[in-house]
Amino acid sequence: MESLKLELKKRNRDYGIITWKLNQDFEVKTLLNNSKTVNVEFGDKVYLNRKVDYKYRRIPFGKKRMTKIKNDHIILTIKKGNLVIN
Repeated sequence: MESLKLELKKRNRDYGIITWKLNQDFEVKTLLNNSKTVNVEFGDKVYLNRKVDYKYRRIPFGKKRMTKIKNDHIILTIKKGNLVIN
């Protein structure tokens, strides 16, 4: 199972987005198989059809949900077709 570690910054929490750096672009595209939308699994819930913006390298996730993440890094994995955030 492939996983990817992403850093969370202040703007991620302020705007409720998951972003990645330019040098991680290839890893994210291979992890998500260049899909336009992805189901995000966080906690016990699955959030359906979150749009992946490859041009600006971001996935909208929600400001309230981002404040629940206490760490400065998140680990993305794919499980059962869903993007799992740990």
